[in-house]
Amino acid sequence: MKYYTQLNQIILVAEIDGQIIGMIAGGELPNGQSWASLRKTTNNGKEITQALVVKLAEEIHNLNPNIELLNDGTNDGQEGLIFVKEKFRPVLNLTLHSLYLK
Repeated sequence: MKYYTQLNQIILVAEIDGQIIGMIAGGELPNGQSWASLRKTTNNGKEITQALVVKLAEEIHNLNPNIELLNDGTNDGQEGLIFVKEKFRPVLNLTLHSLYLK
């Protein structure tokens, strides 16, 4: 990952026994919200992915408690690119995950 500092990106890496099993990148947006993307895991680790998203949301909240939204542009791995494109059809409104920090 190059230039993450200059881009104010947060990069979280999950590992077990020295082996990287997942990562996520994200950060604060100029409009006062936040983003996540570049989420990767080994062996389709959905539980790892969810844990990384929660941890990223916590890290962003710690930086700026006024942030209300985390815009996640990552493919969730369900049927690949076709699935992601289907989500953007105007006749289809699909919510995969909602996360609220208390």
